[in-house]
Amino acid sequence: MTPLPGDDAALLHPGSEGNATMAPVRFKGRGMLLDQELYIQREADRELLEALRSGQHCHVLAPRQVGKSNLRVRATGLLRDTGVRCVSLDLTGIASRSDEEAWYSSLIRRLTGGLALSIDLDALRTRARGRPSERMIEFLHDEVLSRVAEPLVIFIDEIDLTLELPFRDDFFRALLFMQDARADDPAWRRLTFCLLGVASPIDLVSNLVATPFNKSKPIELRDFTRTELRHLGRGLLPVGGDTDALIDAIFEWTGGHPAFTQQICERLILVGLDGRAEAERVAELAEEMYLRRGRGVDPILADIDRRFTGANRETPQSSGLLKSYKDLLHGAKIRTDEASHLHFGLLIAGLVAERDGLFTLRNKIIATVFDEAWVDEQLEQRVKSVIGWALGREVTPEELKFLLAGREAAKKQEEERIQEELAQERALSDVRQTRTRYRWLQAFVLVVLAFSSVLMWLFREEAVARANVEKEAQQFREEAAVAREQAKEQARKAEEQATQRQRDAAKAQQEASDAAARAREAAQEAKAALDNAAKAAGLSAADAKQKQKDAELLAQIASFLEADAFARRQEAERATAEAEIARLKADQAAAEATERATRAESAERLAREIAADAKRDAEAALAAAKRSADETAEAKRQAQLAQQEAAQAKLDKEAAEKARDAALKEVAGMPTVQQLRAEADSARVEAEDAKRALESCRKQRTP
Repeated sequence: MTPLPGDDAALLHPGSEGNATMAPVRFKGRGMLLDQELYIQREADRELLEALRSGQHCHVLAPRQVGKSNLRVRATGLLRDTGVRCVSLDLTGIASRSDEEAWYSSLIRRLTGGLALSIDLDALRTRARGRPSERMIEFLHDEVLSRVAEPLVIFIDEIDLTLELPFRDDFFRALLFMQDARADDPAWRRLTFCLLGVASPIDLVSNLVATPFNKSKPIELRDFTRTELRHLGRGLLPVGGDTDALIDAIFEWTGGHPAFTQQICERLILVGLDGRAEAERVAELAEEMYLRRGRGVDPILADIDRRFTGANRETPQSSGLLKSYKDLLHGAKIRTDEASHLHFGLLIAGLVAERDGLFTLRNKIIATVFDEAWVDEQLEQRVKSVIGWALGREVTPEELKFLLAGREAAKKQEEERIQEELAQERALSDVRQTRTRYRWLQAFVLVVLAFSSVLMWLFREEAVARANVEKEAQQFREEAAVAREQAKEQARKAEEQATQRQRDAAKAQQEASDAAARAREAAQEAKAALDNAAKAAGLSAADAKQKQKDAELLAQIASFLEADAFARRQEAERATAEAEIARLKADQAAAEATERATRAESAERLAREIAADAKRDAEAALAAAKRSADETAEAKRQAQLAQQEAAQAKLDKEAAEKARDAALKEVAGMPTVQQLRAEADSARVEAEDAKRALESCRKQRTP
């Protein structure tokens, strides 16, 4: 492990050498640390410096005010001492977050100025081609790396501001490309990025597979340990007292939080112990600086509160974060290797810390300011928002019916259009008509299926919404029941305390009255005895006077006891009044809980009605789709029959044509009329010849 300059002291000041740690030190609660202002080295200093020296990309994602900027400044100075060029780009000052072109142009201008490069950016812009992210990659490779021969580290601070960029995925894909390009192009190996900000990687990128954070080294910037805080001792010497006891008290309240620790030390230097013990004085300062001022004054506390109020209250994960934090307030043990994204969200928000493999409450200040009452308040506001949303959705059934009616009208128009076109096609030949009808029936089936899919999707969405509302309503009822039980328990305890106080007061009053009576009796007896003794024995005037004083003293004691009894009676009356107030508050809390439960039931009933309407509409749509499917099947069957008839007609036509051809052939083989007439004439001539021959024979036979 490469030693850092001044590592033996572990008490460093940015901009000073290791031996400068013996100079007087100053504390600074906010802003960048200057020379002679206390800087305590942590393991993150060593890890970041070694990673950047070896050319490994890094990211430092941590809550606000934990020392990210000072870590960057110190690493920059040490890297420059070893010949590494460094430039820091703070995204806070880059405007035009909605204009991708202007945003990248501003980023490139800052990079060029930070490296003091002489580049004609206007000329580059005129011949630029491609997307802005692609041009940034080309600029870094062709213009920057060609001019910077040394290893180059680019720090990008406030990386969480990219959450506001609609094109942030392109930016992170560009970083990933430059990481991957190292394997093929040695020039990229001289360029290293370090990203710093207040966000988690899962929030910054939408694609968790292709992300630059998978190939970047995470630097965990934790709060100071008690061992690391031992270096506060020399800076606290002007305060006086036991410095170890002071550091223990500070650590008890801050848990090593860098800003809180520096602020309390800075305040101690100004006001001192003021004659108080170390722990008492630190507790007073913590109360004065953080607890009394509330969450909206201190920037650190205000930033934590902002993450759970206003628009952030409506984020899907806000309720989960608050409930996880409430579990930690109740003493839950959550291992870091078993934690979910919600617990890392609490870590980034600054509410919890990671210690010894567990997520724990970060420190006493934050746990006191953001206590269970604050969590319940935020959850209640969340509940009110959900109820308001549910009650405000009364128009949803009408909107849904309107949507379904519109879709049904479109469906009818499509059917009418198809029927009209089919009617026009009936005038064509049977084969052409059958084919056209079949094509339109296919289109009709697709339309019906599309509408059915949309309706089914709407039904599923309504079912999901109803399930969510029912779940929230169940939570409302459970919370209301718990609130009622707590209110009843508080009222019962208050009544028991008031009753006990009344009994104690009555008993004390009775005892005081008895004591006063005994004192008066003793005084009277003493006076009577004094008178009798004076008369009988002739006591001296001095003894008589002394006994008289004793009697007066007893009378004063009796009066004091009566006054004490009266005071106790008043205290009992006050306790009774307080119990009555507590009972009224408990009744009010129970009434509010009942009202919340009633609202939850109303929201649930509304959700059921919405779901029922959606279900009926969906069932009607499905029934219509089924009828359409049946009609389509029948039409398809008729089309098939028509096709069969057309095929049979074609066969019949072919058979008729064959029969005609055969008949024509037979006709072609028969003699013509002229031939028949010639044959008839020839036969008649032959018949006449035969007749003449026969007559000749007859004549010869006659004698």
